[in-house]
Amino acid sequence: MLALYPSNKLEHLSFLLTTLLQQQPGGVFEPETILVESPGMQHWVSMQLADTQGIAMNIDFPLLGSFYVEYRAKGTWRRQSA
Repeated sequence: MLALYPSNKLEHLSFLLTTLLQQQPGGVFEPETILVESPGMQHWVSMQLADTQGIAMNIDFPLLGSFYVEYRAKGTWRRQSA
């Protein structure tokens, strides 16, 4: 499911993301997909999740452009590992 949460405060989005991941846990072997704007944002989000949850793993952080291209090519929202 694609969900968009706009905000101008990254700290609010980080708290919301942590809460959503805790309330809606996915499968153990299925990675969570979180779209990010830049590699720097990917690093920041990863560090925030690790700080609040103790660990951040099995998370896929595609950039928006590459995610869109892959979605159009495959016709699916879920990324497939090569």
